[in-house]
Amino acid sequence: HTTPPVPAPVKTWKITSSDVEVTVCSVGASITKLKVKGVDVVLGFDKPKDYLVNGPYFGCIVGRVANRIKEGKIDFKDGKGERSLDINNEPNHLHGGKEGWSHKVWRLKEEEESKIVLWLEDEGGEDGYPGVVRAEVEYRIEGTTVLVDTRVENQGESPTPINTTQHTYFNLGDEERGVLGHELKVESEGYMPVGADMIPTGEVLGNGR
Repeated sequence: HTTPPVPAPVKTWKITSSDVEVTVCSVGASITKLKVKGVDVVLGFDKPKDYLVNGPYFGCIVGRVANRIKEGKIDFKDGKGERSLDINNEPNHLHGGKEGWSHKVWRLKEEEESKIVLWLEDEGGEDGYPGVVRAEVEYRIEGTTVLVDTRVENQGESPTPINTTQHTYFNLGDEERGVLGHELKVESEGYMPVGADMIPTGEVLGNGR
């Protein structure tokens, strides 16, 4: 990624509870630090301006569409047929393209001790997506739990796909051990394997299948 123009100053905020502290950056509405009893358990950059590039997508809100769209080809179901999106992960479109939400500067809507709400207006046309979309993300601490609530409203007349995610990398161990000792439980009846191009094959595996 090249560094895009910045429409607003890059800022950071902190929300806290007795045991948890979360630092949020305006670029990508990114979680840059998440400390539990003083220990940071997420990966991120030291300098907020580094999130303007953010090749690994550390901690950010990804949109309009997270993950890959094969060869950047999509039909918006508006009667105009298949169209092309930006190819930023050859040969596919990844995480909303090079002008996706992860690299935009979000603005503050609401701030409290243990809650923050940021918003973004995506005017459309960038990377091939139609329609004006307003997005909000709320980070809220309840006890030792950090909650993420993303709300998206299509304000235009054109249909548009929306499939966002919060792209934080967690490391619950230390830097020497990394994440290889972690165990993850997924409450799911199955999973979809991907091919060499990282696109789902269409199969559903697991649960005895």
